[in-house]
Amino acid sequence: MKHCLSAFVLAALMISCQKNPPPQPPATPATTYIAGAFPNGDFTTRACYWKDSVLVPMDPALPAPEQSYLATGIAQIGTTIYTCGYRTHTQTGENKIVFWANGKEFPIDEHGLPVYPGIPNDLFAVGNTLYMVGELQIAGQPAKPFFWTNKNTWEIDDVLSSKNASSATSGCVADNKLYISGYSAGEDDLALPCYWVAGVRTMLPMPTGVLTATASGIVVVNGVVHICGTGTNDIGRNVPLYWKDGKLSSLNIPGSAPQGLANSIDVLEGDVYIAGAEAGSGTDVIACFWKNGQLNKLSKIEGGFGSKATAIRVTKGLVYVAGNADLRTAFYPVIWKNGVMSKPQLPASPGYTGIYGVATKMILSK
Repeated sequence: MKHCLSAFVLAALMISCQKNPPPQPPATPATTYIAGAFPNGDFTTRACYWKDSVLVPMDPALPAPEQSYLATGIAQIGTTIYTCGYRTHTQTGENKIVFWANGKEFPIDEHGLPVYPGIPNDLFAVGNTLYMVGELQIAGQPAKPFFWTNKNTWEIDDVLSSKNASSATSGCVADNKLYISGYSAGEDDLALPCYWVAGVRTMLPMPTGVLTATASGIVVVNGVVHICGTGTNDIGRNVPLYWKDGKLSSLNIPGSAPQGLANSIDVLEGDVYIAGAEAGSGTDVIACFWKNGQLNKLSKIEGGFGSKATAIRVTKGLVYVAGNADLRTAFYPVIWKNGVMSKPQLPASPGYTGIYGVATKMILSK
């Protein structure tokens, strides 16, 4: 009987241990790098990035009065932070692609960057190789998707119609293949969501009632292609979209007149995270992210009108979201770490109504 009782107690202890595993160590915070811009005070903007919310301005320090700069992509190789973006001539509206390394502008002719007007939408690194994707805006022609790597620029020719605009919005490399999300407009000039693999286009389905859409983010994990994007339906409302291997899934938004945006995507340990915004009641737009399709609202800035999330990156136990808060008179860059909001460093207010700062893309580094 004693042996039976001892065995019973031992079994109970083993079950107890199985129910209460040892506590996991706290998640290690990552260093965040966020691309964007801040105002010069002369109604133009200066490109920058924030390292853990500390402002790092980029060249030129004193741009011409009619030139505005915006950083739209960011990547890291070793100790070098690479950033892409564009400058806009405020009088003509022409956009020129710009590239920086640790805040110093690269001469485009030395690195095979596009000399045509255009906008880069994403920058990422695979090993020691950089990739940039975006759109070329050659005078007299519709926008055309492109990618750049290893000092060479390639135009993507597989589009619905050469007469109408197409664009590359985001990219990644998996199994030695380049995946690019974006849109392509057909003969009716409506943007339709798609992605390219090694330059070959695949169209993505849209929900009933959605007339036009853009695929804005792409991640490939274990051979599965995850894409997020935003559509516009026949009554003018925005609809957040998610595709898994080309199959459309819904993103939950409660409310009587739901609207939403899906701007960025990340995947960790099988969980899918999508950042954007929602307006369940059709009023204020609130930054949010979806985890496996379920909505998580993010806090607004005090006194703010609304907010939008533009980038999301996830590490074990930590969800980082970057975006912009609407203060009714201006925009302000913000970052949420596991839902707790903070504001990156900015110079003093330039004293006019407009952009106080904007955050576009984000990477993490440990």
